Amino acid sequence: MASLSEAEGLYGRYRKGEASAEDVREFVRKVRDERGMPWLIAAMADANVGYYSSQSAELQIERFLDVKNEGYAERTMCLYNCDLALEILSDIRYFLLLEERDRERVRKKKLSLSGSGARTTPRTGLRAKP
Repeated sequence: MASLSEAEGLYGRYRKGEASAEDVREFVRKVRDERGMPWLIAAMADANVGYYSSQSAELQIERFLDVKNEGYAERTMCLYNCDLALEILSDIRYFLLLEERDRERVRKKKLSLSGSGARTTPRTGLRAKP
């Protein structure tokens, strides 16, 4: 299972140039496979209060997993110099830490993504709000 210490180590190596965006992408895929796409989306949406809805967070994650390393959302540009790998990895670190401290909040955040609409997004099956 992906751990906070693993995320911290990769974050440090990536910031120093000792790990690549592909290393981060592999870790993100591992987190997605272990915890599910709704967990990843919740991590990004929660860490980016006011910047991303669950739908826009999902698009950013899919963009990154589809081998796009640059992001042009306002937060990505301003805080991470367009580095989508760094932004997503930072959000995963935050959510793993939050999960250690408040597992119930993480569970509720993840469940809140199901919404009340009938439509679902094609890749994740999450309910999209009408």
